[in-house]
Amino acid sequence: MVKALIAPKQWLWWLVISIGSITTAPAQSDPTISLTVKNKTVKEVADLFFTRYRIAITGDILAERIYVNIRLKNTPVDEALRICFAGLPVKITRHGNNVTITTVGDLWRQKEGIVLDNRLLPLEQVTVKALPGSQVATTDLNGKFEIRVQANADSLVCTHVQVLQKTVPIPPARFMEIVLESRSSDLEQVQINSKKPNAKGIPGLAMGSYEQIDLARKESNLVYDINDVVRVAGSSLLVNKDRYYLRGISTINSDQAPLIILNGFIYEGDLKSINPADIEKLTFYKDAIATSIWGIRASNGVIAIQTKNGNYNSPLQVSFTANAAYTRKTNIFNGQDFLSASDVVDIQSGLFLNGFYDAALQNSIDFPAVPVVAEILDQRRQGRISYFQAEQWLDSLRRNDVRKDLDRYFYKNGFQQQYAVGLQQGDSTYHFNLTVGFDWQRPVLQRNLLQRTTISLNHVQKIPKYKTEIGTSLMVAIHEEQNNNTGRPASLAPYQRLADDKGNPLPVTMDYRDGFTDTAGGGKLLDWKYRPLQELEEADNTRKSNEIVAAVQIWQPILPKLRIQASTQFHVGTVTQEDRKSPETYYTRNLINLFSQVTAGNVINQIPYGTIRDVSNGKKQAFNLSFQCQFTDSALGRHRKVKDWLSISLGADLTRRKEISTLSRDYAWRKDNPPVFINTHDPMPLYIGDRSQRIPTVPDYNVRNNTSFFSAWLTGTWFLRKKWSFSGTLRKESSNLLGIKTNKAIRPLYAIGVGWLLSNEKFFPFKKIIPHLNLKFTYGITTNINKQVSALTTAQSIGTNGYGQPAAVIISPPNPSLQPEITGTTNIGIEMSAIRDLLQIKFDYFVKDCRDLIGAAPLDYTSGLSSYTGNTANMIVNGFELNIMSRYSKGPVHVTHNLLLNKFVDRITRYLSQQSIVSSYLQPGQVSPLQGQSYFAINSLPVAGLDPQTGKLLALVDGHPSIDYNKVLLSPDLKRYLQVSGSSIPTVYGSFYTGINCKGFTLAGTIGFRMGYYFRRTSVSYPRLLLGQQTHQDYLKRWQKPGDELFTNVPVLEYPPDMGMDAYYQSAAFLVENGSHIRLQDCSLNYQFSDKVLKGSKFSQVMVYLYGSNLGILWRANKLHLDPEFPDGNAPGWSVGGGVKIKIRSKQ
Repeated sequence: MVKALIAPKQWLWWLVISIGSITTAPAQSDPTISLTVKNKTVKEVADLFFTRYRIAITGDILAERIYVNIRLKNTPVDEALRICFAGLPVKITRHGNNVTITTVGDLWRQKEGIVLDNRLLPLEQVTVKALPGSQVATTDLNGKFEIRVQANADSLVCTHVQVLQKTVPIPPARFMEIVLESRSSDLEQVQINSKKPNAKGIPGLAMGSYEQIDLARKESNLVYDINDVVRVAGSSLLVNKDRYYLRGISTINSDQAPLIILNGFIYEGDLKSINPADIEKLTFYKDAIATSIWGIRASNGVIAIQTKNGNYNSPLQVSFTANAAYTRKTNIFNGQDFLSASDVVDIQSGLFLNGFYDAALQNSIDFPAVPVVAEILDQRRQGRISYFQAEQWLDSLRRNDVRKDLDRYFYKNGFQQQYAVGLQQGDSTYHFNLTVGFDWQRPVLQRNLLQRTTISLNHVQKIPKYKTEIGTSLMVAIHEEQNNNTGRPASLAPYQRLADDKGNPLPVTMDYRDGFTDTAGGGKLLDWKYRPLQELEEADNTRKSNEIVAAVQIWQPILPKLRIQASTQFHVGTVTQEDRKSPETYYTRNLINLFSQVTAGNVINQIPYGTIRDVSNGKKQAFNLSFQCQFTDSALGRHRKVKDWLSISLGADLTRRKEISTLSRDYAWRKDNPPVFINTHDPMPLYIGDRSQRIPTVPDYNVRNNTSFFSAWLTGTWFLRKKWSFSGTLRKESSNLLGIKTNKAIRPLYAIGVGWLLSNEKFFPFKKIIPHLNLKFTYGITTNINKQVSALTTAQSIGTNGYGQPAAVIISPPNPSLQPEITGTTNIGIEMSAIRDLLQIKFDYFVKDCRDLIGAAPLDYTSGLSSYTGNTANMIVNGFELNIMSRYSKGPVHVTHNLLLNKFVDRITRYLSQQSIVSSYLQPGQVSPLQGQSYFAINSLPVAGLDPQTGKLLALVDGHPSIDYNKVLLSPDLKRYLQVSGSSIPTVYGSFYTGINCKGFTLAGTIGFRMGYYFRRTSVSYPRLLLGQQTHQDYLKRWQKPGDELFTNVPVLEYPPDMGMDAYYQSAAFLVENGSHIRLQDCSLNYQFSDKVLKGSKFSQVMVYLYGSNLGILWRANKLHLDPEFPDGNAPGWSVGGGVKIKIRSKQ
């Protein structure tokens, strides 16, 4: 067989080589291995070892897609195996040619970071690839990325059309900051900083307290405004009844809302004018070091919004988003403020028997309105109808339910649509972004409508010769609302019908008796009937607002490390509220009839027939000018192995704002016709009643406010040896709203901060468990200003005096020392990642010492004034914020959890003005600050139960049961009788988010919770019930006989009602309920088509999604099953919807 394979002439050579090999090679020695492998899996490498060298490699690691790079040349087997699996947590066991690889640790690491350009602005769509490995991530709108890399990965490759491809090493810390240079730059250095991202222009964010909202969560939901973004994404911002709170409040009588910053400038417009589709970055700045550069009005925190921008060297990208949502209409049958028609008929029948309506029935001058039940019983008493007819009529009323008509004609299921189209493009010298959005909403109330059109344009032009960049931006928002339906009309009896069987409007009693309106004027006057359905159809109430914001920014490098920035913005906003009351509306018909006289069959109208038009106009103009000079050196300490980083900024801001508000009324208004003059100064005789009065009008209202602010500031931040960070800010403010002495005084605001990256210290013993641990401390002074308080003397005109000369009353005396409110904020924070970077924790504890707040204070009566408003109040606020995020991945499944927990407590420590009696602190919806209490305190009165014999409410007077209610209500002893039930807004709040991603599918949901607050529920008010102004189901729980006091707190119904008992009862402590609850806020399911599916098409992204919101309460503390946010029971319904998001990118 050997002869057949080897030719005879080759025998000799074969024999020589064989003998040489036997004599030179040692017995049973390992073969040397020569092998070059680039980015192959360990399974592929094991196959090569076996194929070439008959070395069999087994182990669980072969099932993982772990990639390796190998370059071997005549390398012994043991050394080759060590090189092959270097960096991986494995144990190698070899027996001859059999090798077993055992995994002894985690083969994967989780990394995250942010990619910035050379201007420290986030870069979107940067491809980040791990080497060795196949893992790839793409940065989002905020430049952030997350990537799961194998344990032996040592570098990341960053690719983007705007920058040159760069390879950067992977640092030990979980978080990375990657700064890339643009293609046009000669610099090719890539900086890696293992610290939290530091936004351009904001000093000391490494140690400051800020929160960047994960806007990726809103991509699969329909969001209309910031409220929706916060609800979907979760944050420390508390939204309560359309008011925003960051870390509670920092003021008492001034503006409590956070300062809004749009693209670096103060934004004075309506937040609803900003379309979330335009937002690229949303950040909340909270402590003094983070808010310091914005100065005045930053003590309440800052909401910074950055709209979308383009990228250099990016191909044309077209994006399209479409959403639609369906909202279930309000279930008005769940309301507490309702009694059955039968109950109301019984109540009014009893009142009639007690003579309650006799005075009104006998009044032939004013003809006041009387309920239908009283009219029926009066006709029976006068013998106009029989007893049987009256009972039959009353029985028909008992079978009615006005809620059925309200549900049919006033409410409907809501529908909402949202569309957005975006364009992005750029080359080496420019980039731009254009976004156009349109929103259309049909709310759950009939004949209401809302629509918004927004345009956002950002353009940056580069001048390479001078290295200058010029940015221009324009935002236009057109907002229109139709508010023709306010819900259930007032004083509507449960037994009334709004339409007949054919849907025709029916009249209901309003203002005057039915008998009077049937015959008034003998047919000469206008129809005097009130028909709610007709009012709904005739209503014409619109609100239109326009916002235009234009800005120009210039960036110019002076030296390699020194650059200047000049910016200016012009903002114009208008708001027009127009209410047209046509001649068909009851308001206009009633007013025309009321001021008419019928003489000898002729009608004289003091008010001409036509539309009554009320218009309020508001216009605001704001001009901002800003200059900044920034020095940045990231190459400090070249003699060290670790480089430092230093940034110093010097700048100045000028803001001027003008506001104009007007209010007017036109009678007999017609479009394009001049207004009709109406005498509204002289009293006119009325058709009813023997008296005269002036024709109603609105006062001539024309208010102009001009305010200006100037500030200069100096900030600096120094990062030292990748372990320490220091920051400081100095700022000087002046304004025409402040006193002369204050503007002249040298009293700069300041903020300081220090951060310590403890995990980078050599002595830190827990690096394997806690790879990232950062401690931080900040303290600083921020300010707020009250635009309603002036340093000058203010007075109010009162007409003329006895000599016919103009007269005025002084409202406040001059205050040359008026200064801004001061808030000193201390913040202590910790940031850490643990458990192999699967867990991230961020905790901040803060204390806000608020001083020189605007408050009322008494004055010596000899001054001519009893009080004045100035810097007289103090308060303190403290609390904490906790953010816990965990990520877990196994195979294609990725799970994310995020818990947000926030708490704050406030207390007024100084307030010199105090109300004189207890009842002044019990008014619903009214805040009366009281020293020693929370600003949001709900005060109530203690109750000793009900009198077992009479059923009357028993007040606690000096510790004893009593029915002397006025002794408590009118008492000046506040501490003795006022009982604090708790805060009226949540003091503990947050959310829990869960997202599960698998092969393109993402299922996510958010559970929100609000704790530590209370609400005062409504109950029956007997005076209002008897007047037909209110109904409430608590009436059915009233005390009626001895023994009922054991089961109810609702007192007995007396006639006439005890007004003192009712006032005490409405403020009783047992009507204050715990508002704590947990709510399923929203959930979503989306699918994003993979790059493999889209390969070869023009689509770079296609995502479809479904979502639901306001899905119900999971738990509530109150036992009455009330929704704490809608205690009257009229909560909005759930909402479901879906949408699609598409991106089309042209080829480069």
